[in-house]
Amino acid sequence: MDSNDDYTSTMIRLKDIIRDRDSDIEKAAMFGKQLLEDKEILTEKIEELLSENESLKQDKYSLKIDLETHVQTVNTQLSELTLQREDYDKLVLKFQALQKESIQQKQTISNLMNEKHDLEKAVEEVNNENGSLKKKIALQEISLQNRAELSVNLSLLDVPKDEEFDLDYYKMKNMQLQETISNLQYELENSKLEENRLSALVGKLEEDVAERDKELKSYSVEIQKARDVQSDLQGEIELLKLEQVDVTRRGNSVFGELDDRRKLVEKEYKLLASKYENMLKNYEDNRRDLSRCKGQIAILLSMTSRHYQDVYIGKLEDQLGDSKREIETLTARLNQCMKQQQQVKNDLASFKNDDYDYLRVMHQKAEEKIKSLENDMMTVRLQNISANDALTNTRRCLYATQENLDAMKLENMKMKQQIKELTAKPDDEGIMNSDFFFLEYLFHIDAQKWARG
Repeated sequence: MDSNDDYTSTMIRLKDIIRDRDSDIEKAAMFGKQLLEDKEILTEKIEELLSENESLKQDKYSLKIDLETHVQTVNTQLSELTLQREDYDKLVLKFQALQKESIQQKQTISNLMNEKHDLEKAVEEVNNENGSLKKKIALQEISLQNRAELSVNLSLLDVPKDEEFDLDYYKMKNMQLQETISNLQYELENSKLEENRLSALVGKLEEDVAERDKELKSYSVEIQKARDVQSDLQGEIELLKLEQVDVTRRGNSVFGELDDRRKLVEKEYKLLASKYENMLKNYEDNRRDLSRCKGQIAILLSMTSRHYQDVYIGKLEDQLGDSKREIETLTARLNQCMKQQQQVKNDLASFKNDDYDYLRVMHQKAEEKIKSLENDMMTVRLQNISANDALTNTRRCLYATQENLDAMKLENMKMKQQIKELTAKPDDEGIMNSDFFFLEYLFHIDAQKWARG
């Protein structure tokens, strides 16, 4: 009986143990199933993380390439800024030289005006001398008439025939003097016309000098603008450096980086177009000022003396050669800027974003401006050639005028010598000694005035 009870209790205990183990087995199965599900989820997450890691590696590589490109761009812009600074220093030196030439030109114009006043005084003295010659000739005609009347009276008293010969001689001299005075008057009128033309030329030169002063002022404004552009370029370079530092920090937003790069390229293109336009404008202003100064200085110097004709023609040719070499240098720089623009155009062509259409339109406008500036350069070269021809013709007219004035002075001196010889002719009768003594006194005074002039 007791053994059956023990057996029964043992069975009950074993059943409880089996039930507990079955419960543990079910829990273990459920836990294993949950682990399998968690394993699949973790596997998918690992694959996603690996894919994202690969994408981040590619983005890192592209960002590294972009960073190297930005560094190279900054270095290129630094070298360009250095070249721009050198060009700016050269332009400042050239501007200072032009200011010195302007001061010298003003001094030359002042000397030319003084020479003009001296020429006017000389012409006035010639007019006064012509008036005095007319008075002397009138007195001589009166004396000749008196001598003729006296000769008629003396002929009644058997005057020798030598007196009649002297009277004919003086009449012939009088006719020659009148003809000489007519020629001298004609040359004097021509000299007045030439003087008026020279006065008009001097006035035009003064206007050109005033205009050139205005252009020099505008050139000063352009230099100030160039300084502002230089400051802007320096600020842009500092901004690029800061943006390079920010690239390593941001790194996760590829689209934001591409947008920043687009904005940066757009700024670089605008700055390049602005620098190119300012450089061409400064080149045109400098070349125009240089050509005008050289032409005016050559004209003013050639008007002073004929002795310097060949010398200044040679200098003018040398200056023309320097201008041609300067044009070639600036043309090379123009080609270099065009290459830089082409490089920017190639960089822009790598982007497929529609926002870059605006940059392409700006580039087309810049190319149109380049063609227009090249046409203007050709027009200015042709104008320079025509100005040189006009300069040569003007110099020839001035030399001819100087020769006419010298010939007129020489003719006046010959006329005075003839009148002096006429008054100094010996008279045995002593009839006209008083009249000719008076004429000789007048000629002596005029000769002293002429010597002082």
